[in-house]
Amino acid sequence: MTLFPHDDSVTRAVESWSGFADVMSTWDKAEFEKMMRRCFKYARSIEVKAKPFENEALFMALLFEQDKIIRWLLAKVEALEKGKPH
Repeated sequence: MTLFPHDDSVTRAVESWSGFADVMSTWDKAEFEKMMRRCFKYARSIEVKAKPFENEALFMALLFEQDKIIRWLLAKVEALEKGKPH
C-alpha cells in the first residue's frame, strides 16, 4: 500500500522510460525527466485509463500538457500582435 495510490501507475510508466533517458545528454535527460514528472498532475486520470496500457495514458497526459502550453503560447502571441502596429 502506498501513501499516494494514484501515483503507482504513473510511477511505473515513468520509471519504464528511465533507460531511454539514460542515454541522453545531461541537458536532454533533465528536460525529459521534467516532462515526465508533469504526468503526475494527471495521476488520477492515468490510473483510470492505465489498464492494461500504462504508457498510452501517460502519452495522453503528455499530449494534453503540450496542448495546454501551445494554446497558452498562441494566446500570448495573439495578444502581442494585437498591440503591434501593422
